[in-house]
Amino acid sequence: MKLIYLFFLCTIIVSSCKTEEPQSSLSVITTPPTNISITKATLGGDIIEEGTSTIAERGIVISDKNTQPTINDLKYLMGNGKGQYSKEIDNLKGNTYYYYSAYATNSKGTFYGYTLNFRTQQTVIPSVVTFDPTEISEKTAKVNIEISSSGGTQISEYGICISATNSSPSINDRKVILGTNLDNPPLTISNFLISDLEPNIIYYTRAYAINAIGIAYGTTKSFRTKSQTSLTLRNGLVAYYPFNGNTNDASTLANHATNFGPRFSADRFNNANKSIEFPNSGATRTSKPLTNVFNNFTISVWAFTKNTAPNKPQGFTSGNSGDPDGPPIVHPTHGEVWDSQSAGLGIIFGTNQIQLVEHAGGYIFYPLVYSGTFSGWQHIVIVYENRIPKLYLNGKLVANGLQTLKSVIRPSNGCDPYGAYTESGFGKSFAPGAFNSSRQFNGFIDDFGIWNRSLTAAEVNELY
Repeated sequence: MKLIYLFFLCTIIVSSCKTEEPQSSLSVITTPPTNISITKATLGGDIIEEGTSTIAERGIVISDKNTQPTINDLKYLMGNGKGQYSKEIDNLKGNTYYYYSAYATNSKGTFYGYTLNFRTQQTVIPSVVTFDPTEISEKTAKVNIEISSSGGTQISEYGICISATNSSPSINDRKVILGTNLDNPPLTISNFLISDLEPNIIYYTRAYAINAIGIAYGTTKSFRTKSQTSLTLRNGLVAYYPFNGNTNDASTLANHATNFGPRFSADRFNNANKSIEFPNSGATRTSKPLTNVFNNFTISVWAFTKNTAPNKPQGFTSGNSGDPDGPPIVHPTHGEVWDSQSAGLGIIFGTNQIQLVEHAGGYIFYPLVYSGTFSGWQHIVIVYENRIPKLYLNGKLVANGLQTLKSVIRPSNGCDPYGAYTESGFGKSFAPGAFNSSRQFNGFIDDFGIWNRSLTAAEVNELY
């Protein structure tokens, strides 16, 4: 406040005063401006002494050209008589110097206070924000934007620009007008549906807003519309655990799981609580196995492992003897849960090997083993076709396996209510009494799904 006072004191000292015929005891003071914006300011004066003649009119005079404005310039009437007065003056120009004086008129003439000056704020382009599109389908997407500032003057038009070819779309590309004549941001628009898109195309979109100064754009966001193949991926999905803060089955069967120790963590996109973490302990189990899913099926999962698996050769068989003894994404359900002819399929995932392991009474068989060095998130897809497995890693076919030695092979879904294996499931193999660090998954699991059919290579790539 001291700085403002000194500023206007200096202004008063250096400003020249218009001399008029003296009026006994009449005193007109120009008060400092307040609430200065781009187009407005509050201006006024103070008549300390009225003198011997009644003041019929008082107010301010203002000009952006005349440094000593008079009533021949722009005049704002603010009543009569003595005392303080002020008024918000609008329709000013941005980034402009104005000169103004208080005035008072009586029968003797018009008298002025000292001239003061001020500068209006600068007008700029608006400020807009583009958020990530949501609910993306084959031909539509929902967009979300925010107009956070008008830039000091009315926004004449605002909306979304979108293009499949221009990574920095503008209003010269396709634009969707979301509104006009906006005076008072902020304004948020959520879930506005953009239609007439093409399947499996990358689109670029960004918000825009226009005022008298120019056009403002938000940051560009990109998204890919779903392909026609993605439509078929909904067919035959009989188990799906996205692990988005819970262990629910998001398929139509709703075979929810119970969590025994693991915790929720960030997924491969670093979204919090969107995967499940096994800190070298714990298990997650469902209450019932899948039925009517056998011989031709698909398992898809994203996983990040930290443990090494004991090396196994493809085709290794055992009458149990401590097998399977590697860190399981999902423990192989005991085949007798279904019948004497069935085996359950589990997935062992170590930093050195991906192992498929089939399990039944007195029967352990490894129909597919794939060796490598695995770090970070990996997309693993197992496709069984006529009891023969194939392994896809990060969208590519990398290995073919051997036909199962049983007449029926079934996918495991984190359930094994058979005898001593009731503590098994996602992330853990066998009961706690048989605990071995190599039989405990140490890492992250996400988006575990099972289909009751063999997905095509195109569908697997779409999943990835």
